[in-house]
Amino acid sequence: MEQDEVVLYRAVGHNELEQIVETEVYTVPMELAGRYFYPTREQAQAFVLAGWAEVVTEALFPAHVLAEADVLSPAGEGQAFYPPATVFPHGPVTLEIVV
Repeated sequence: MEQDEVVLYRAVGHNELEQIVETEVYTVPMELAGRYFYPTREQAQAFVLAGWAEVVTEALFPAHVLAEADVLSPAGEGQAFYPPATVFPHGPVTLEIVV
């Protein structure tokens, strides 16, 4: 990992998971302005463990993406980043298994 890169994590559901398996990148549907990402694996795992998503994913992002992202706190899960749609498609994406 380069010093100017950061790992971000995302919990995804079935449809997004299928798209990632097929393309190996994150995309943003036209009706959305971006995607939520967490700075820690544990935050994304909480969504999977709660049954709100199926799998945790991760990817390296250029550090400047964090500066472009909105900082939010969705569902009370702590700080999250919402990079704009202009950052996507982005990958490669790594899938994780939560047990």
